[in-house]
Amino acid sequence: MSPVIKQDSGLKNLELKNLELKNLELKDLELKDSELKDSELKDSGLKVRGRLISKKFELSQNEKLKELLGIGQTNQEMKDFWALRNVNFEVYDGEAIGVVGLNGSGKSTLLNMIDRSLSITAGELEINGEVSRIAIGAGLKADLTGRDNIRLKCTMMGMSKKQIEDKMSEIVQFSELGPFIDRQVKDYSSGMRSKLAFSIAINQDPDILIIDEALSVGDSTFSAKSAKKMFEFREKGKTIFVVSHNSAQIQKWTDKVIWLHYGEVKEYGATKDVLPKYQAFINWFNSLSREQQEQYKLDRRKEQQDYSVAALKQEVLDNASESVSQSSLTLIDETIKKSKKRSKLTWTSKGLMLLCVLVMFFSGIASAKGQSILGLKKTAGMKQTTTVKPSKVPKSSTSKSSHKSSTSANQKNGVETFDYIVKEGDIISNIALVYGLTNDDIMKLNPNLNPSLITPGMVIKLQKAAKNKPSSTDTTTDASVSSVEEDNFEDETIDTTTDTPNNLPDSRTIPESE
Repeated sequence: MSPVIKQDSGLKNLELKNLELKNLELKDLELKDSELKDSELKDSGLKVRGRLISKKFELSQNEKLKELLGIGQTNQEMKDFWALRNVNFEVYDGEAIGVVGLNGSGKSTLLNMIDRSLSITAGELEINGEVSRIAIGAGLKADLTGRDNIRLKCTMMGMSKKQIEDKMSEIVQFSELGPFIDRQVKDYSSGMRSKLAFSIAINQDPDILIIDEALSVGDSTFSAKSAKKMFEFREKGKTIFVVSHNSAQIQKWTDKVIWLHYGEVKEYGATKDVLPKYQAFINWFNSLSREQQEQYKLDRRKEQQDYSVAALKQEVLDNASESVSQSSLTLIDETIKKSKKRSKLTWTSKGLMLLCVLVMFFSGIASAKGQSILGLKKTAGMKQTTTVKPSKVPKSSTSKSSHKSSTSANQKNGVETFDYIVKEGDIISNIALVYGLTNDDIMKLNPNLNPSLITPGMVIKLQKAAKNKPSSTDTTTDASVSSVEEDNFEDETIDTTTDTPNNLPDSRTIPESE
């Protein structure tokens, strides 16, 4: 190779290295510029900044499990729902921001992110300062009094007992609740709860105050006093977010307006510019028929269901420069990865969920078996009860066959016994009299028997030898036994004109020995 070619090659390599160094220097400058901008924003009083904020609500883990296992009926139209999509805004010290939009537009979702009670799916949210939120009854315990709720909320904000007591009279006086401050909050009206919540919040001196429809229910006097307090907050450099459907309140209390429209920022700017546009839209929407309004909502919500991370990235590419787009895409990927990690079930959670499913499955099987066994036992019991009932036979053979069917020989303590089935009207003394026994004889053979609780169908043990030793006295006094025989045997006529053994009631007739 000639020296000239080698020299050219060396120059090209040097040029490439120089270009690489220049690119690195440019990247360093971009990073420094970004850092300087962030520092300038903080120095300039940046309170809240949202960048590419997106929030997706997924199917619950229960629904996913049902879908996986095929349990129950899964709603095929149920999809993941994007409540917020590519939301961007910046708010500085002393600014009051109105948040407006139709119901379901994402206002509460955005505020829940600002007060850190809800995480984001993609994007970045920077918050500089303490946040306090006022809503109707938000955070108030219904079973506590107003005074106790003041102590509880202030304690949660880190105030000492002395600080709370020093602030107590000021909070109570501002709330205008008077003697009701010592009543339970569950007895308060919505306006009273709003007054208490507002009074507590403004006396905690937060950096960022969120007022969520809390002033819409107050009376005009309290609203005027609250507005004055809000202006004092703004003069101190506090940032305020106001959510209200009352355009007059938004006009009076705010500098800027964020108009959210089904998850997207429709407009963000000065109140005097954005609010008239929003009001014009509301007038147009209200002019639609009910069916047209419902169809409009369905179409917008379908857009929220059909949204995706790919759509978010495409929006970034369409609306930003190449350098900004690249950093934004990186941010989206990083936050999506973190979001998936947060929502992903751990192995422990999966194991517990599987264990619960197995327990429910085997419990159902055991319950079904138990019910089946119980049904068989009931059936067997009914059959057994049916066989105990003596059959009706003609009078000529009643005394012999009835006792044969209701007795059986066995042994008890070395004494040969037989089973006697108690009939309607039987008492221990009469049974003993019929069979020539004493009450003690019967009780010895039936130690667990309660004489006062014998019932028809009950089986008691009697000495077998006594079957051949009936009592010879009082052969006509057992009227109840006679009446039982009249009930148990149809077409039976008892001859009462003579007192011969053939005319004795069946229960007094000596059965034929086996």
